[in-house]
Amino acid sequence: MSLLGGIRPPITVLAVLLLALAGFTAVTLGNVREGRLPAAVLTSQQHFAEDGAIALRASLDESVTDLDRAAALFSAGKPVAPDAVLDKIGSVYQKWRGTAVVEIGSGRLLAARGENLPLTAIDRTRLADEGGLAPRMVKLSNGETRLLTLSLLSWNGQPQQLLVASSSLRFPGISLGNFRAIAVVGSDGTVLSNDGIPEPEMVLTDLQRADVKRDTKQLRSFARTAAKRAKANPLTTKEPGSGGFPGVSGSLTGGEWGGERAAAGYARLAGPEPGVGTSATSLELTVVAMVNVAQNPARTSDAVAGLALAGALLLVGALVVALLVTTVQRPLITLFLESRRLTRGDLTRPVSVPRGSEAARIGTALERLRTQLLDQDTAQPPAPAGKRKRRTGARTLLALCAVLLLAWCVPLGLLVNRAGADVVVPQQLVNDQRERTDTLNDRIRRALNEGQADLQSVASLMGDDTTPQHMTTVLERTAREHVRYDSLYVLDATGTVLAQAGGTPQAT
Repeated sequence: MSLLGGIRPPITVLAVLLLALAGFTAVTLGNVREGRLPAAVLTSQQHFAEDGAIALRASLDESVTDLDRAAALFSAGKPVAPDAVLDKIGSVYQKWRGTAVVEIGSGRLLAARGENLPLTAIDRTRLADEGGLAPRMVKLSNGETRLLTLSLLSWNGQPQQLLVASSSLRFPGISLGNFRAIAVVGSDGTVLSNDGIPEPEMVLTDLQRADVKRDTKQLRSFARTAAKRAKANPLTTKEPGSGGFPGVSGSLTGGEWGGERAAAGYARLAGPEPGVGTSATSLELTVVAMVNVAQNPARTSDAVAGLALAGALLLVGALVVALLVTTVQRPLITLFLESRRLTRGDLTRPVSVPRGSEAARIGTALERLRTQLLDQDTAQPPAPAGKRKRRTGARTLLALCAVLLLAWCVPLGLLVNRAGADVVVPQQLVNDQRERTDTLNDRIRRALNEGQADLQSVASLMGDDTTPQHMTTVLERTAREHVRYDSLYVLDATGTVLAQAGGTPQAT
């Protein structure tokens, strides 16, 4: 019998399909290495990174706006000494680590406050070019990264001056909890700053130092992966019209250690609206938040159950194939060989009649054909009509095989992926929600403080000799730059409105 036809190929194909199904069951249900973190936990890490990206972008843009507005307010009035400029800025804003005023033409340092600034990193000959005053990142000799913000001070008849402020890439008011780390990552995957992982010198035991080393290595690995994925187009990473974070974001899973698996969320700095860039988004920074999540021990039993189901399918498949080979394939091959023997003229040996209804009938027919070919002259008396034995037919065999396969499929559908009686919210979700609420509370507090600081900055430039026209100009500029204000106005000692911008004053 040819291998390309007959009964062998269907049984072989069935065996291969059952083996592939068993392998698929073992891989999907019996995988004990991957996918043991709930999807809700990974989504929570993604949202945490998005919160960090929003807070960092708002902080950096606010820093640029505040410096530009302060420089514009100083430039709109009479010339002010460099030291006085820095003193007034420092008394209103405490967000910069260092400030300086440099004469652009000569490069001479006129005044400085706070830490020493890397002024040599600024090319004064290209400040007039497009993007010459854009914020830039500079790496210090100690390995830390600073963001330099630039703005111009201009007065008639005075040399132009450059106002420089430096700030660290730290997250404003992000609540990390006890076991979370968050980092700012450059476009090349380099960790520019991080919080949450202590320095090795700050821990006491060798075990703690090993944990710090492992977490640092894992965070760097997440940073490289996140930087690559964050370069994708936001339109290709989410469904159109899904809303939410306007930039690229996602989640990652890392290695396992001591019953915990590292999980991370990443988000690239994006504008307040899709497609709208800001000074902070031009830096191409990505935020990565990492936390070690305890594994769910119940998932181990699921993995064992998956492997057991795969093994059970192998046993059922082996039984079905053995049944088909024994009751179908071998009898048919035997009948095929007997028919070939009869065609060769070998009529001396009786035909072997196999068991089974269809095979037995075919074997009996071949035996009758053999007796006819012997040309026996003596007629054989008809066989006594006996009671026919009831034999198992092909339909019964196929039904039995189907029952065996259904006996494996039905429990699988009833037991696998079934919701339990008790719904347990992972503790990590509770922790994440609490920390995100703390972060939102701090953002509201900072927004109120920023509004107060902006008003103080505007008020510090107004005095008894300031004309109402100049006051109106300053208020209108402030109202355009800050949409948080519904109306701005200046009152004198008697409560009379001297200048106003925006809506009608609410209290006079």
